[in-house]
Amino acid sequence: MPLPTSSVYPPPSREFMKWPSRRSVVHSTKGIVACSQPLAAKCGIDILNAGGNAADAAVAVAAGLNMTEPCSTGIGGDMFCLYYDAATGSVSALNGSGRSGAKYTLERIRASLGLADGAPGDIPMSSVHAATVPGAAAGWVDTVERFGSGKLSLAQVLAPAIELGEKGFPVSEDAAFFWQRSEETLRKASPNFAEMLKADPSAPDGVRAPRAGDIIKLPNLARTFRTLGAEGKKGFYSGRIAEEIIKVIGDLGGHLELADLQHHLETGSEPVDPISLKFHGQGAGAASGGVELWEHPPNGQGIVALMALGILQELEAQGKIPTFTAADHNTAPYLHAIIESLRIAFADANWFVTDPATDAVPTAELISQPYLAARAALFDPAAASTAPHDHGDPFPSPALRSSDTVYFAAADGAGNAISFINSNYGGFGTAVVPRGCGFTLQNRGANFALSPAAHPNLVAPRKRPYHTIIPALATNPADGSLHSVLGVMGGFMQPQGHVQVLLGQLVGGLGPQQALDAPRVCIGAGMADVGDVGGRTVYVEEGMPEETVAGLRARGHRVEVRGGIQLPVSPAAAYSFFSPSCAASPSVTTTRFSSSSFASSPFWCIDTTMSHPPTNSLSTYSCGIVGQSEYSLIPTAAKQVSPSSPRKKKEKENIPSRNAWSSSTLNAANLSGSTPCRPSTWMLARENPHCGVSGVPFMKSTTGAAPTARSIACRVASERSRNCAAERNGEARAWGAARVAAAKPTWCLPRS
Repeated sequence: MPLPTSSVYPPPSREFMKWPSRRSVVHSTKGIVACSQPLAAKCGIDILNAGGNAADAAVAVAAGLNMTEPCSTGIGGDMFCLYYDAATGSVSALNGSGRSGAKYTLERIRASLGLADGAPGDIPMSSVHAATVPGAAAGWVDTVERFGSGKLSLAQVLAPAIELGEKGFPVSEDAAFFWQRSEETLRKASPNFAEMLKADPSAPDGVRAPRAGDIIKLPNLARTFRTLGAEGKKGFYSGRIAEEIIKVIGDLGGHLELADLQHHLETGSEPVDPISLKFHGQGAGAASGGVELWEHPPNGQGIVALMALGILQELEAQGKIPTFTAADHNTAPYLHAIIESLRIAFADANWFVTDPATDAVPTAELISQPYLAARAALFDPAAASTAPHDHGDPFPSPALRSSDTVYFAAADGAGNAISFINSNYGGFGTAVVPRGCGFTLQNRGANFALSPAAHPNLVAPRKRPYHTIIPALATNPADGSLHSVLGVMGGFMQPQGHVQVLLGQLVGGLGPQQALDAPRVCIGAGMADVGDVGGRTVYVEEGMPEETVAGLRARGHRVEVRGGIQLPVSPAAAYSFFSPSCAASPSVTTTRFSSSSFASSPFWCIDTTMSHPPTNSLSTYSCGIVGQSEYSLIPTAAKQVSPSSPRKKKEKENIPSRNAWSSSTLNAANLSGSTPCRPSTWMLARENPHCGVSGVPFMKSTTGAAPTARSIACRVASERSRNCAAERNGEARAWGAARVAAAKPTWCLPRS
């Protein structure tokens, strides 16, 4: 009897490969496709073999990825591309992002979300109001028409993906994990969820998320592709598909209308002038004149990569950093310069990047040499910056949200190449499925701000939100020849990856595959559902030399070494082992803030039921820290109970009630100083955002003095986390304060 497909795969896990890859460079003389899914890559190769060029192949790959990884990308999302024409040596850019509807006024959206005048808030990722006009369909059509070979029709370009949808394909481990993770979201988002699931008579309602190795068919998506191939943009932005988009959005209380889709049909994707910076520092210009990096202009964040490279160039010219050699790659001084340059660049981009069609963006000035030289003055070669630089804003940047995206690249035998990125934004986007269409609508509108009035990304009619997805392309200025097409995935990480991959080749002397495989750093968590993307933590991939990590810490960087691929833990679920009612009755025991200061990551549970601490322990009710970065929640009715004295009835009367917790005030004091609270249970937020936001392990002072960042030990339910005493860097930690007094207590998440 043959073994079932399930016997081939381990239990579902995002980390399906538990060791570093050892891949060699792939060479070809007839063209090449690089993407995250082999079946989608084959779609592109089929088009190249049929006589298409790099642009034709890229659209075939985009459609193939929509079929095989709808949990990350799709025709209901947006796209951007950079195209290199080998015959002319020119670089062109196409902005395929959609806009908000004509009725998306600030007043209407706030009212629809139930926000009172003046109250802070944002557009939830799952809200129907996060759906903007899908730009990908028009972008695919325009890419083939503007840059394609002219030898193949759009229907021919989409044919390989259509075949996958109609005949079925095996689901990969990665896609299966996210599909299963999102099944409940799909079910709740719209009544048409079954179109995105696998038919299974044994499932309770006949459908379920596919498992790794399952064969799944997506005939409705194939039908949508056939319509687009036969009718072009008109087949998507008018007629049956458009009507179903507007119907499902209207049924859910949204405000998009057919006129908004018609507007995009008439407007189409926008050809824009790409922006670039000639980088001739770090020895790159000695023989060849350097490298010119090309990015999309705003409303994308590609300008961050250009600014960071420009600042590095100015730092070298000012003598603040040396000309690094290959031996310096991924050393502490090298990474310190990159980290600080990126921080300065993000400080500007987080405020200035918006839709230039509705708000003025000083793009040329931001990447000009005088301005970059002035910004380089903020760099300290000996120490990490301790606070955000100016030119930002106290409100969270729309860049600092999660992102599920696919990046891919293609080149053909003639030397043409394309850098292409397509995204739903977060996972399946809104997860709303138009009936009979087989795709989900994106949630990019969650990037719009709802306050303050001066915010450049304030929601407005027919406006494009801040975009995190960015393709990149590099040329050789000496002769205009192509250097490379490159890109990475992962929200806030993308411009950081561009800088590190390019410098790995220019400074580190690495080959393209080595530059991709080399360990990287990420300032902030990169993805808001993993941690605090606006925080001061520098996340370092495993494999980085220990002396590099030590050197960064010596310069004042808060470093956390990360292994494998780590996903968020539901805060309420992780917390429920301490307070079962926290997950079940959030309205009673959960304190959640929607303040714009914390819009990217809401605050979670505080246990108000622990009013009777264990015998001979410190009081567990008087104080609580929950949160993100250096913010803390401190109850107004805190009271200390001596561990050596018996509890008295009158002392119990001073226990903060749930109402006292609800009326508590935000206090920006951090754990390194004294607070109104005394020995108590703490959720450590400052040293490790994952403790205070995602994992919710408790930190408990063991001394009679006010708690500090260095006198806090980890107290986590041992029955749920047997190895929580081990720090992520492998150093064992005991529960007593004596063992942690000399080190930062960065602790592991509880394991379920």
